[in-house]
Amino acid sequence: MNKSYILIFFLFCVGVVFGEQNKVELLIKFPTRERSEKFFQYLDQYYKLLSGKHTYYFLITCDSNDASMNNEKIKKRFESYENLKVIYGNSTCKIHACNRDMEYAPSFDIVLIASDDMWPNTQNYDEIIVEAMQKNFPDLDGVLNFADGSSKGPCVLNTYPIIGRRFFDRYSYIYSPAYESFFPDFELSVVSRLLEKELILNIELLKHKSPGLTWGGPDDLYMRNLHPYSNDAKIFAARLAKAFGLEGLTKKQKRYLLFCEKKMKEAAS
Repeated sequence: MNKSYILIFFLFCVGVVFGEQNKVELLIKFPTRERSEKFFQYLDQYYKLLSGKHTYYFLITCDSNDASMNNEKIKKRFESYENLKVIYGNSTCKIHACNRDMEYAPSFDIVLIASDDMWPNTQNYDEIIVEAMQKNFPDLDGVLNFADGSSKGPCVLNTYPIIGRRFFDRYSYIYSPAYESFFPDFELSVVSRLLEKELILNIELLKHKSPGLTWGGPDDLYMRNLHPYSNDAKIFAARLAKAFGLEGLTKKQKRYLLFCEKKMKEAAS
């Protein structure tokens, strides 16, 4: 083979390898329903605060029976965004919408679950995410837990989880599908902590703006999503009692589970 071709091939391979080392793809999974105006305000803010240093992709999950999002005007508006895909389907509940459509996601290294009550307020949030993941979980087997502007309680609830690909592949979902609306974030927080795969950072990338407290008060969707609370609480308690299926726990891990059970009982009383 001609030596020049060998050299070109070698340089190409080196460029690919070293180029990939600095390439981290951030997938922003954004389910939405019945809040089209608010959704686009938040989506625009996510785009506005990107650093431009990393590849990114927005995967939007909408419901086919949601006329506020499934219409020609909205579909046309989506066409103006780069690196974005919209999937219309049928979500059975809030948590199903969070997990839905991941099979359509492009290759990613980190996934952030977005929502229309988490307002992005930090410039270059993607750079901060990438640096934190690379530094603490270079194998992508971890979960980042950033501040959200409010007290997260003694369990330091992860309200907008940022998950490395390897950790995601452990379960193949963002939130446990056992729940309809409440407590999957509690489970993720506890499980990632038990596995020692969580990093808590006192950096506010997104600010929690609950529809129950802002934007003119709770809307119909917010009120409907409250209904499963009692059943979801029972499911969480049952799964917590079984250590979420984890085996071979240490004494330290078992003590933490007992602490969580105690806090659950205190909250219920």
